[in-house]
Amino acid sequence: MSGQARRPTLGLVLGSEGIRAFAALPAAQFLANQGLGPDLLVGSGGGALIAALIGAGFDLEKVKESFLAVCDKRLFTELDPVAALSLAQSLRGRYTPDSALVNTANLRALYARIFKGLQVEDLVPRTILCATDVKTGTPVTLTSGPVADAVYAAGCPYPLTPPLVVGDAWLADGSYSQPLPVLEAVKAGMDIIVGVYAQDEFALLPSSFGESYLNVIRSFKKALLRSQNYQSLDFAEQEIITLLAKPEKRPGAVCGDTLTVILDAGRKALERKQEDILQAVAAVRIRGGHGPSLPLTLDEPDRSPG
Repeated sequence: MSGQARRPTLGLVLGSEGIRAFAALPAAQFLANQGLGPDLLVGSGGGALIAALIGAGFDLEKVKESFLAVCDKRLFTELDPVAALSLAQSLRGRYTPDSALVNTANLRALYARIFKGLQVEDLVPRTILCATDVKTGTPVTLTSGPVADAVYAAGCPYPLTPPLVVGDAWLADGSYSQPLPVLEAVKAGMDIIVGVYAQDEFALLPSSFGESYLNVIRSFKKALLRSQNYQSLDFAEQEIITLLAKPEKRPGAVCGDTLTVILDAGRKALERKQEDILQAVAAVRIRGGHGPSLPLTLDEPDRSPG
């Protein structure tokens, strides 16, 4: 309405590398304290779990408590001998959705206990979870159906773990196609979009095949993150603010210590950008609608290779 300030709509977009998604919690708390919603949650990869927990009504302390459950190594280290045999057979051309190395039955059971049959369309605020059809490389948005299945699909690190098969699609980690799915919030018409991404650091001197492989994956995700954020600016009239959290050390064996490191990185990322968020809110209130976006930056220069 002309002459009357209004609260701008705000979308919170959560990407990330696995449990590092918890770095978004300081930003979520800040927005709540400022009375800024969010009005839309979008989650990809590990960020899908955080988005779903907030959308399911968990307060931020309860979300923190869930960290201890999802970082239990027993959920991810159980080798599935049948799947391993299937993977070996796939080398001769028989590859199936079960051709993964880790049995995820315990993880999926954990998600089922947390979300108790809740449907994505019932989450408040509106929540979009992003996966990838790994048969085609196509981004897939999940806006209905069981939350437990959607969270699993959006964060599934296929081919380490089996994809979620839905019709002809094999759904896996949304960050394979949209590390930080800002475009989904652009399409939803939010006035302000706050994206939070916590990237794992590169191994500067890889000591194993696994570390070398992960460096390659990080390089692809980093390139996607930059190109998709700039693409968002090309199409959007919204204010877009990106927070890049960088944990000072890799998550360790003690979950409590790990959460502290991740939250500290999230707080530092927020401190660098919270004035930008408040200025964007003030600008939209004055204009009463969309306007030019803030310049996109990814915090301080990224000195990691790739």
